[in-house]
Amino acid sequence: MIYSIQNNQKKEFPWLFEAVIDCGENQLKRILEHRKTVISIVGGGGKTTCIKALAAECYKKSIHAAITTTTHMQMPHDEFMLEQEDIDQFDRTIAEHGQIWLGKRLKPGDPGTGRNMIRNKSRSLSVGFIREICRVRSTPVFIEADGARCLPCKAPAGHEPVIIPETTDVLSVYGMDSLDRTFAETVFRYELACSLLSRQPEDVVTEEDIVRLAASEEGGKKAVADGMKYIVVLNKADTDRTRERAFKIADMLTERGIERVLVTNNLKELML
Repeated sequence: MIYSIQNNQKKEFPWLFEAVIDCGENQLKRILEHRKTVISIVGGGGKTTCIKALAAECYKKSIHAAITTTTHMQMPHDEFMLEQEDIDQFDRTIAEHGQIWLGKRLKPGDPGTGRNMIRNKSRSLSVGFIREICRVRSTPVFIEADGARCLPCKAPAGHEPVIIPETTDVLSVYGMDSLDRTFAETVFRYELACSLLSRQPEDVVTEEDIVRLAASEEGGKKAVADGMKYIVVLNKADTDRTRERAFKIADMLTERGIERVLVTNNLKELML
């Protein structure tokens, strides 16, 4: 179940995309026909799971969708993958399969692979090609626009995130499993986070820390332009206790002017 908190009102949704767009179960396909949708996902661990949940929802509802990255992400094995910047092949693949994943698979030794390259990880095609897809095709596009090395939270470096101007919605993801663990063990680029929040690496992450990070123009809101909808996603709220803490964070974010917060749990079930 996904909970959407807006203007101190809580609504429940069975699907993530419906929660993002804020529509009823049988309205999504019709709304997308009249709404350009480019969703960039940033922040901590859980971004790829969110993207896969969005993709699975589209597949089950016969909604064409494109999935890509402006940095790096894990990609599928199958024929949905397009590694060439070929708009005609894009059209053929999505017409045949209803879904397409854009990216170039990394090989050992490629820049950015390091010693611990994740299997089936891919890098972005050119940002220009991704922008062309977003401009000339009505297909919803889901973009992983940030990296976090699978850690629940992060603070962005100077070159991050890579959010293209065509983005309509930004999802900023925070894992609830970061709470009560130290910055050093649970926050990617923890030195930057500690500097931003005036904290120490050995301090444990609190609800207030997530609120301040998510509401900061140097944190979760970095590179979010005017006109883009900003939605905080509190992921992995899988128990009653973590949901209570997520709702507390949502209330504090509302007080800081964040209009939309989603509280998610068991997103992997939506991918089945």
